[in-house]
Amino acid sequence: MGGTSPALVVRSISAGYSTVPRAIEDISFSVNIGERIAVLGPNGAGKSTLFKAIVGLIDFNTGEISIHERDCRTSHALVGYVPQQNRVDWDFPATVRDVVMMGRLRKIGWFHHPGRRDRAAVDAALSRVGMADKGKRGIIDLSGGERQRVFIARALAQEADVLLLDEPFSAVDATAEREILDVLDRLREQQVTTLIATHDLNLASTRFDRILLIRRHLVAFGTVREVFTAENFARAYGKQVGVFQDGAFFVIDEH
Repeated sequence: MGGTSPALVVRSISAGYSTVPRAIEDISFSVNIGERIAVLGPNGAGKSTLFKAIVGLIDFNTGEISIHERDCRTSHALVGYVPQQNRVDWDFPATVRDVVMMGRLRKIGWFHHPGRRDRAAVDAALSRVGMADKGKRGIIDLSGGERQRVFIARALAQEADVLLLDEPFSAVDATAEREILDVLDRLREQQVTTLIATHDLNLASTRFDRILLIRRHLVAFGTVREVFTAENFARAYGKQVGVFQDGAFFVIDEH
């Protein structure tokens, strides 16, 4: 686990959309620097909505969000967001370097060309995710795991040290999953804080510091032992069939 000072504090957040004004409601938690948090919940629980509120893609109705004790509205550059793969147009004709350079747009500004510092930041970000030799390749030609690493590099290039990854392990094979986890392990050593939305309960129980379980509201937040209980899973997933394995409760069916 990382340091004791908070990288991210969410207090009583409610947020949503025109059709669903309160997709999440009254959610509070605090994440320490360098922690890796698994964000769990059924489809429609509000995981993506929470991420979008933190990164500033949607407004929140009530509450406060702070990044390194600064209001998130003034510190969005400190948060990098990696969306779900199915939200990205992979046919767009861009190279790996082009995609990572997009993380520098706020610093470059509109109608300006990247400078030496921007190019160096892109090189450093690609190196941190093990993609230094892939810069000229087209994004369309990459594997699923490589694409996820490129989008992590894009977030790092903007000099973010809090990363929000929305289902990064979805639709990737076991090799790609290991590659992504290796990158995340290296970033944790560098005190990068990560929140990762996932449906993989086994992964969440073994490779994360704490678990955030939501279903529109906060269900539980804490260690695997604290969160993985039959009561919490019943609140999050409804009626379920489950098994206990190594002291953890796993939902294997939901209705």
